[in-house]
Amino acid sequence: MIRGATIIGILPLVPAFIEQDLKLSAWAFGVSTALFSAGLAISTWLSIRWEAVFTPQRVLVWGSLCASLCFVPIAMLQTSGTFMTFYAVCALFYGAGNITANILIARLSPSDMRGRVSSTSWMMIKSAQALSSIVYAQLAALVSISGVMLLAAFLALLLCLVVAFYWPQQTHLGTN
Repeated sequence: MIRGATIIGILPLVPAFIEQDLKLSAWAFGVSTALFSAGLAISTWLSIRWEAVFTPQRVLVWGSLCASLCFVPIAMLQTSGTFMTFYAVCALFYGAGNITANILIARLSPSDMRGRVSSTSWMMIKSAQALSSIVYAQLAALVSISGVMLLAAFLALLLCLVVAFYWPQQTHLGTN
């Protein structure tokens, strides 16, 4: 849900940010998409490789937070080098969160409920993505894409803090 409301909601605004704010061509969008894809692949591999070292809960919270905070220098500095660098770094953290979210669903849910829990999780993520994309697009029209990126990073910080304090009390899905 954190990822759907903050990180994923901002991603549809990236092409407009590249074209309008950075004044770059479609080539820059292609390069940034390739860098993002490479970051996702690398972080997925690293998450699986280092699964025993880091707990999935920490990787998910810190990965979501760091991926969202990567939009702060992008929005503040607005240079193509800064954008390409931090967009690739964002993908490294974002991919780690992707794989660990699935690991957590598999570990924390009973086997007979795993399909329902996974379906509900994806439904919540996609709903949050759709709603936040609409809200962020409307805000970007009123303010600026840069301002919306900063807002998303701030929301991610708040949500991650809430999750970080709430999560240690939960040991299994369905407990109070």
